[in-house]
Amino acid sequence: MQTTKVTNIAELENRVGSDNVSIDLLGYYQEYDLGGGTFSWDAASVLADDRGVVIQVVGVVTGRWIRNVDESISVREFGAKGDGVTDDTVPIQSAVDYAETNNLLLTGTGHSYLVTDTIKVGSNSNIDFKNGTIIRGWQPVTVGGVPINPVPESNKRQGAVIANKDDAVDFNTLHTNISIKNVRFSNPLLYFGCFMALYYVEDVVIDNIYC
Repeated sequence: MQTTKVTNIAELENRVGSDNVSIDLLGYYQEYDLGGGTFSWDAASVLADDRGVVIQVVGVVTGRWIRNVDESISVREFGAKGDGVTDDTVPIQSAVDYAETNNLLLTGTGHSYLVTDTIKVGSNSNIDFKNGTIIRGWQPVTVGGVPINPVPESNKRQGAVIANKDDAVDFNTLHTNISIKNVRFSNPLLYFGCFMALYYVEDVVIDNIYC
């Protein structure tokens, strides 16, 4: 099989594949930014482009580049920059969803990630940020621009950086087998401490979480 080097995702999504070619992606945005990997062409695939594992070529209806994945996936491979300035909410959530569905370890590679909304986890979430930082980029409950502390009961999850996926008020969906390790939270609202809001869960491991 022929292997071709590609610099970034933008270049990959403009390259039509063939069955005998694999792609060595050197980086997501630029070379060696930890978002690279190896991709193979699936000529029959019509899977939705998730910006991480499945990449659709511009103008191509059938056929996808599929990332070769082993036992773990990184948020960097879904486009999170980890520079503490860029909003990484969408790529982190996409990576969480993929890792859950496929029972993979999700890593954060020790960088600083800005989010502007709650990251929602469900059953089979296995997250290790390798001592990376998640920076909350919003104040959840304010009056006249001033944070309310303590936060009203009905708004508790709005302040959480990580919470379970059940949107119901009574959290009536049981989530199991959740592991979250080695995460530092920044810009906390004091009422929440390290502000994870996990309700109606079991078989949960929380290790080395700090502010």
